[in-house]
Amino acid sequence: DGQIDGSGKPIKAGYPTPPKTRQEALDVIEEFLIRQYLTMSGANPNAQGVVFWMKVDDPTPPGDGKTRLQIMLGEEDPNNKGHMGAVYFSNWKEFNYYYKGKDGKVNSDKSNYVSVPSGFEGYIVIPFSAFEKHPAYHDPNGVLDPDKLFMVSFDLHASTAGSKYYFDNIGVVNDIAKLVSTGDIEKNSDFGQNFENIPDTQLANFVFPLGPSATKQIVSSANGKALMLQSPSGSQIHEGVKVS
Repeated sequence: DGQIDGSGKPIKAGYPTPPKTRQEALDVIEEFLIRQYLTMSGANPNAQGVVFWMKVDDPTPPGDGKTRLQIMLGEEDPNNKGHMGAVYFSNWKEFNYYYKGKDGKVNSDKSNYVSVPSGFEGYIVIPFSAFEKHPAYHDPNGVLDPDKLFMVSFDLHASTAGSKYYFDNIGVVNDIAKLVSTGDIEKNSDFGQNFENIPDTQLANFVFPLGPSATKQIVSSANGKALMLQSPSGSQIHEGVKVS
C-alpha cells in the first residue's frame, strides 16, 4: 500500500509497474522519500499530546489581536490504509494547553480553543486528553492512537483578515510534565512532519482544504522551511495537513 507505479498512479496491492524512464524512477523515489519523511507511524504509542511550531503575522500590533485556533486529529483507517478513519476534535470542552513563545517560557491556559496572540512565534502543545471522537466516526478501539495519526487540521478564526500563519515541526509530546518542568520541547517531542522536503508541485497532496480554503506556500523560516497559510478573502481558514 502507498506505492505508486511507473505512471505515478497509486496502487493498493501487488508490485509497482517498473518505471519506463529515468525521470519516472526519480519521481517514484521522491514520492517515497516524502511519504517516509512525513509519516507519524513510528510515533510513541504512549505519547501525551500533539505539538507544532506556529508563527502569526498580521497587521494588528503584537499581543493585541487574538486568533482562535481549533485542532482536529484524524487516525488512519486500519481497514483502508492511506485513508482517514476516526476523527477527534478538541473544541467540545475546556482543556489545558501549553505554549512557548519567544521569551522561552512554557505557559499554560485553559479554554475550548487555543487563543494565539498577534506576533506569536513558538510552540503550542495540546494534550490528547483534550480530544474527543466525533460520533459520526467509528474507531475499533475507541481511543486516539498517537502512532496512527494520519492528519492534523488547523481551523483558524483570525482577528484580522489577511493574516498569515506559519506552521512547522508537527509531532507528538512524550512527557508533558517533563516538558513543562524543563522547558525543553525539542527533547521531549518526536517530530513527524517537516516541510523541508516538499516541493511546490507536491504541496496539494499534503495540505488540503476542509473548510474555507487558504493560499498555501512553502516559505523560508527560522527553522528552515515552513507552511504558510493565508485567507485570500476572509478571516477563517480550515486546512488539513497529512502526516502519514
